[in-house]
Amino acid sequence: MIGGGFVRLKHDQIGVQVAAYDRKRALIIDPTITYSTYLSGSSLDIVNWSAIDNAGDHYLTGLACSGDFPVGTISSNPEYQASPGGACDAFVTVLNPSGTGIIYSTYLGGNQFDQAFGIAVDGSGAAYVVGETAGNFPIAPANAFQSTNPGLPIEGFVAKLSSDGSALVYSSYLGGSSVFAPGFQDRAFGVAVKAGCGSNCNAYIVGQTTACDFPTAGVPPPVQSKNAGYSQSGAGCASSITTNPFDAYVAEFSSDGTGPVYSTYLGGQGGDFGGAIAVDSAGNAFVTGLSDKSGGPADLTTSANAAQPNFGGTADAFAVKLNSTGSQILYSTFLGGRGYDVGQDIALDSAGDAYVSGYTYSLDFPACGSAANNITCANPVVENVSPTGFTGFLAELNPNGGFVFLSSGSETQIDVPRPASLWMSISPSWRRTMP
Repeated sequence: MIGGGFVRLKHDQIGVQVAAYDRKRALIIDPTITYSTYLSGSSLDIVNWSAIDNAGDHYLTGLACSGDFPVGTISSNPEYQASPGGACDAFVTVLNPSGTGIIYSTYLGGNQFDQAFGIAVDGSGAAYVVGETAGNFPIAPANAFQSTNPGLPIEGFVAKLSSDGSALVYSSYLGGSSVFAPGFQDRAFGVAVKAGCGSNCNAYIVGQTTACDFPTAGVPPPVQSKNAGYSQSGAGCASSITTNPFDAYVAEFSSDGTGPVYSTYLGGQGGDFGGAIAVDSAGNAFVTGLSDKSGGPADLTTSANAAQPNFGGTADAFAVKLNSTGSQILYSTFLGGRGYDVGQDIALDSAGDAYVSGYTYSLDFPACGSAANNITCANPVVENVSPTGFTGFLAELNPNGGFVFLSSGSETQIDVPRPASLWMSISPSWRRTMP
């Protein structure tokens, strides 16, 4: 078998690139698609995130605005919600490994607007879903952690569905109520369960809050107990010290849905959001997202062992590792150049290395060996930044937060086997496959 991969030849053309081979022998190139399918009704429907369970079933979640979105189940129990509650709802759909059938598909929402951004699945097949809601989201049980909308026009939510999609094991709002200005919102963007967790798992959630009273918790105390964009916590958000007090947050939600084991802000006086999360078997949480200067300095705290301690420019991606109690930052680093850089996904391998992927508009996205950013890498990779300045990037960080490699460019795939299943387009000049 000859190594190879897809490459972009032109804006609208894809080709195949192969490694060196014996040209005296016939070379058969037979790329295949495992499956490809539509998933929609007659209106706007969007898949925002997906996950795969141990059996290969594919869990999809996002936004369903179609009244005829495909719902149903192969179980004897009916799907949780057969019809939309409002104009647009969140949804959860599970496809079999071959993509030939729906195991279950259900709406998930109240009578207003709801959208899911993240999904995770445990060893029993239960699905953990997070997103945003405009109110009247279905809550279970009645004494859930936050059983009523805390008060913002958009709040986050977390929900757990049974393995057959027929019931809400629990669901809760997740947000604050006091903000600097009307219209500010809270959202939950990513969710994960501990690596190897079989059932009754805690849900680890990452998102963005504009509230000064987002519920924080933890023993020992969380690493950041208040929004850095405000000069005080609790009521009285008129004391905001920036015009854009967005902070990321990280929360570990108990397995019974009764509330956070820990919950912490994560950010500086600028705008910060957490976009994705992964959790190792010890319960350490790895988070990526964005930190920018809007409304204040980009002062997300970086650790002494930061791979890139210096903020690059307009907005940088970041990578943070929290300990299992959310009380200590084990490492924290920027990832970016002078342009706009966003961390969109993070995954782990069995050695504890973290893989961060995202996109960058920075023509000077940092390279291994960059003196300006004091960056060194254990395994340097040549950059291939696109001329337009918009391209993907991938970074590998070792368990202590040091760069193993950094790369940005256009087309090659990088495969890290499960539990760190992460595919990222980088450069036509190389392909790396983890052992």
